[in-house]
Amino acid sequence: MTVNDSEAWLEALDRDGYCVVPNVIPIQACKEYQDSAMTWLEGFGKGFKRDDPSTWSAEHLPRHFAGGMYSCHGVMHSAWVWKIRTQPGIQEVFKKVWGESDLVASFDACNISLPLGPQARKDIEPTKPWPHIDQSPELVHKRQEVQGIANLYPSGPNDGGLVVVKGSSKLHRQYFDEHGRFPFDANVDPKNVKERGMHFDYKELDWYLAHGAEIIKVCANEGDFILWDSRTIHWNRSPQGDQTRFATYVAYAPRKWMTEAELETKLEVFRKRIGTGHVATRNPDEKHNKDRDRWDLEDGAKSVPARPREEPEESPEIMWAVGVRP
Repeated sequence: MTVNDSEAWLEALDRDGYCVVPNVIPIQACKEYQDSAMTWLEGFGKGFKRDDPSTWSAEHLPRHFAGGMYSCHGVMHSAWVWKIRTQPGIQEVFKKVWGESDLVASFDACNISLPLGPQARKDIEPTKPWPHIDQSPELVHKRQEVQGIANLYPSGPNDGGLVVVKGSSKLHRQYFDEHGRFPFDANVDPKNVKERGMHFDYKELDWYLAHGAEIIKVCANEGDFILWDSRTIHWNRSPQGDQTRFATYVAYAPRKWMTEAELETKLEVFRKRIGTGHVATRNPDEKHNKDRDRWDLEDGAKSVPARPREEPEESPEIMWAVGVRP
């Protein structure tokens, strides 16, 4: 299966709520991005060395959460992250997802999770499951968002990566109706919803499993691209073997979903080097970024939001992804 075999993987995305599209990013490019990520971590001057596990701890790393999620320090706009985001294969995947060729990109985070264990990172425990969806529970009757992961190291059964609840995206309406939550409203405006996502406790998760859903650790090879419907219940799992997890979160959505004023703001957001999260067509509110200002300052930023160490060029490829058109 390849990017062009879209009928098969689009069917899986619709049926299961996720899919893996193989061989989207060339292996040589993956090697380049792996080196860039490690160089970025070493560049903070905290003593981290990629080949020395004794330096794999919080005191030697920039601030992060969930074991290796980086969403500040300007990383969303680092030149090497933009190289990944503008990979032609990734853009082609999203063109097939939406049946549209005119798209805009999210400015999202990356995940560099070092392996945990006696001979690796020892200062933190594995992350616990935090089942959640990233689309509003008010909008579960139809797909509004599709998220993506550029998988840049192999991710096997014991490695860090994405865990999904297969089939959960099809069950929300039944669950909410049975439990008297989020009454169906076909006319709800996606831009005016009260909730942008939802967390589930283990008792709620058990209901989905009892109704045919299944917990799956998504496995993918170096250079594969993982897609999931934002209505799919999911979480992040720490690496338990000897393989580092390196992934960037990339999403594209139809440009026509944004107004001209919103597109102008998106360009300002790009030039200020602010992240958007996973939704390509939603500009961030002020609080979304101020929450991370303190981390930037603690890690040596001279101002906030922090500028990336290696700034992106305003190339035609990048400006197209930002939404700028001639």
